[in-house]
Amino acid sequence: MIRLAPRSFARLRCETRPSGTALVAAALAVLVLVQVPACSLLRYDQPKKEAKKRWDHVRGRVKLRFAQDEFAAGRVDQAASALKESLALDPTAPDAYVLMAKINLENGEIMAARDVLHKAAELGGTSPEIDYLLGVVAQRYGDLPGALSHYRNASELSPRTAEYVVAQAEVLVAMGYLDDAQRLLRSRWTDFERNATVRSLAGDIHTMLSQYEEAADAYREAALLAPDDPQRQLQLGLALARAGRDSEAVAVLAPLAARGEPLPWSAKLALGRACLNKGDAAAAREVFRKATEEHASEPGAWLWLGRAALSGGDLLTARRATEKACSLAPTDSSNWLLLGYVARAQRDHDRAREAFTAALQLHPNDPMTHCLLGRTLEAIGNKTEAISHYQQAAKADPGYLWARQLLAAAGGAG
Repeated sequence: MIRLAPRSFARLRCETRPSGTALVAAALAVLVLVQVPACSLLRYDQPKKEAKKRWDHVRGRVKLRFAQDEFAAGRVDQAASALKESLALDPTAPDAYVLMAKINLENGEIMAARDVLHKAAELGGTSPEIDYLLGVVAQRYGDLPGALSHYRNASELSPRTAEYVVAQAEVLVAMGYLDDAQRLLRSRWTDFERNATVRSLAGDIHTMLSQYEEAADAYREAALLAPDDPQRQLQLGLALARAGRDSEAVAVLAPLAARGEPLPWSAKLALGRACLNKGDAAAAREVFRKATEEHASEPGAWLWLGRAALSGGDLLTARRATEKACSLAPTDSSNWLLLGYVARAQRDHDRAREAFTAALQLHPNDPMTHCLLGRTLEAIGNKTEAISHYQQAAKADPGYLWARQLLAAAGGAG
């Protein structure tokens, strides 16, 4: 057997030992074998996380849409609950914070609304709705110039949104710039030719400016655009009455009253007065009779019932109505004046004297009341006192012809 020398064995061991490069390659191979499963797991887990994130985003949007629908339906508490779930799933949706601001405003939480609107702006950048709501916040704080600025920004970002133009005009009205508000609306008249709100607001401004004919025209356009809206018809009828277009006012207001619409006292007054101006005392009396049933504590309803009844020759109704008006509003001289006139027509001179005296106590220098009281005193034989009142009437108003005529007829000094 051949034996290797120790030196030769040592050399053979060195030759058969792996080189440095081989060792590195082997180590890498081991590392790869160890690490490949971990990388595979990472690559597998990442899509799952992304998929969950996308799914949460979708669920959040669905919840947000539900919350928006609840808010639109007036169910604010349910909207707030759904919105909370939506934000838990997707806290980066700007629309969610816009809705939260609306809920805050609805609940009177103005500062909270402002804060979440700024959060929405940070997440979503420029938005006309955010500017509009910031305008609402500013208006609630009484910052009208700030509100106007926000509304203008919203309108510039969304020029086709009538609500933003209307908001600008309303703030201008609140600031006392009625002409500017009117010019703004008129400049967008054609842009929003199918918008009844723009026309109604224009009618309101014309009314504030005592431009009743123009107001009636604007309200008529609004009523034509919203034929089923009794409020538009009511606005039109009132404007027509103020403009003295009595027949048209009756044509608009009478059908509303006949349908049993809950008309305010001002509408009933306008309708009744228009009937009187047309010479239809019976129709006016019926309007005011119903008004006294629905507005029993309104002195004006009773006063006008008395006037309509007197105009139609119904002295009993006139007396009852004017007595009621005096009891409800004893400091209104017009009530006592009409009562005295009705009592005098009934030849109840004592009550007429009492009524005229009460009216004079409230307005001592009214020449007509002095004359009416003087005529009543003459009727009961008290000529001297009558002349005294004629003289006081002439002194209160030297140009008052009736006082001079009565004074001359009674033989008093002019």
